[in-house]
Amino acid sequence: MTIAIRLENVYKKYRRGRFGFPQIMISLMRLLSRNCKGSDRKSNREFFALKNISFSINKGESVGITGKNGAGKSTLLKLIYGVTAPSSGVIRLNGSIAGYLDVLSCFYHEFTGKENILLAGAYFGAQKKYLKENSFRIIEFAELQEHADTPIKKYSSGMFLRLAFSILIHLDHEILFFDEIFAVGDAEFQKRCQKTMKILIESKKKTILLVSHNQELINSTCSRVIELCNGEISSDREL
Repeated sequence: MTIAIRLENVYKKYRRGRFGFPQIMISLMRLLSRNCKGSDRKSNREFFALKNISFSINKGESVGITGKNGAGKSTLLKLIYGVTAPSSGVIRLNGSIAGYLDVLSCFYHEFTGKENILLAGAYFGAQKKYLKENSFRIIEFAELQEHADTPIKKYSSGMFLRLAFSILIHLDHEILFFDEIFAVGDAEFQKRCQKTMKILIESKKKTILLVSHNQELINSTCSRVIELCNGEISSDREL
């Protein structure tokens, strides 16, 4: 099997407290609170958000990432996606990667739905010709035919989500990740997302990472689940 993602002994360290906070503001805070000096010294201690994370994901595999709040799920995605670098360890990717939340962040509210397809697609390196040829399919899947030429600042939150999801699944990227995508939107939208995800997974053409607190969703969608607890892998099992 060809490996799409490999992590080897990855650690991510952060510093608590007001590291880098302007000194004048710290001085003002100390004037307002007698205990501030002691709490600053205590809160500036370093801590590990991730500790000794090692795993491999094969191409075409669908993997759920789960765990309680603060377990390290979002930090792990940031490292894999390259938003931040690990404090130590190695991360290797074999293929282009795109994420659902990143599509949303590309949107410009003054642009129409069609224009935002071109904008978000260009950000992820898609060819303009490809985007124009597939824009109708993207709009149709998102059920926005009547609003394709409307500035998205007039869209509802559900319309935003449908457009972002539709753009992502039509991108020609090998690795896709979804962070709590099914926690929002109406029931019909969630069903369509799950159905599309299953089609993508069954095709084995894309590697899927799904981060969610919904264990039932992960069990029904993914072939494997990695559970995090306090920054460490507590279990890695096939489903």
